[in-house]
This record gives sequence, C-alpha cells and structure tokens, in this order.
Amino acid sequence: MLGLKIKTALQASILFAFGFWLLFFLSEGGLFSFFLIMIFFYCFFGNVIYGVPVSLLSEFFTKNLAIWRFPAAAFIHTFLAAVTYFIMEGFAFYVLIASVLFFLVDEWRKWDREMPGGRRIALNAASLLIACLLPMGVFWMLQQADLEEKTMIFI
Repeated sequence: MLGLKIKTALQASILFAFGFWLLFFLSEGGLFSFFLIMIFFYCFFGNVIYGVPVSLLSEFFTKNLAIWRFPAAAFIHTFLAAVTYFIMEGFAFYVLIASVLFFLVDEWRKWDREMPGGRRIALNAASLLIACLLPMGVFWMLQQADLEEKTMIFI
C-alpha cells in the first residue's frame, strides 16, 4: 500500500510541476527552467512527508463509509492542507493545490480498479468541488485582506 502511495505522490508532483511549467510557458515563453525541477522536488518531498501519511490516515478513517467515503476523504485532505495556513502562511495556497492533486490522483488510481456508478460519481464530483473550492476561496479572501492591509488599497 505504501508503494502505491509513493507512486501517487510521484504522479501528483509531476502534475504540479507540469502546471507550473504550463503557467511559465504561457507567461514567459521559456521551455525549461531549473526552477521547475526545484518545484518538482519540493512538491515530491512534501507529498511523501505530508501527503502520504494524510492519505493513509484518510483511508483509515473512511474505510467503513460506503456512500460518503469520497467526500469525507476530500474533506480530510483539504482540511489538513488548509491547516498549513497557520504554519506556513505564504505557501498555504500551493499546499492546498498539491493536496487536491494528490487526492485526485489517488482517487483516479482507485477508480481505475473499481468503477462506481454514474450517480455516485456525480455526487462525489459535487462534494469534491465544495470541499476543494471552499478552502481555496477562503485563502484567496485572506490573501486579499492581507494585501489590502499592507498596501492600504481597497479593491
């Protein structure tokens, strides 16, 4: 099981770095940067040290849930990622994105083995959107309030 979680961490880190590469490519036009390699390694380190234990904890707590396992696991992943706001305020948004990617890759790997019904997928997708977008919106509002406080510019 730990080997599967490490593979999930690797895949999620590749997706995270690819997202940054895409943003970098669209804004700067460069194809490659040492900075992207560092992003990948930091994300992989964080996923292995923080994401794998959270995922194992999530599976332990949600293994007996049938219908609500997906939303409960999404909540555990995003809530524990959101707690990092109080530890590393500047990186909390990136940790939340990495956590959501780790969760999605992990669930995709599970769905690959066992395909749930269509209604269950719709319920789970709606729950995922609520569980993921709500903390992201809260972080964005906190950052905007912090920016207004520092610059005294009210948007």
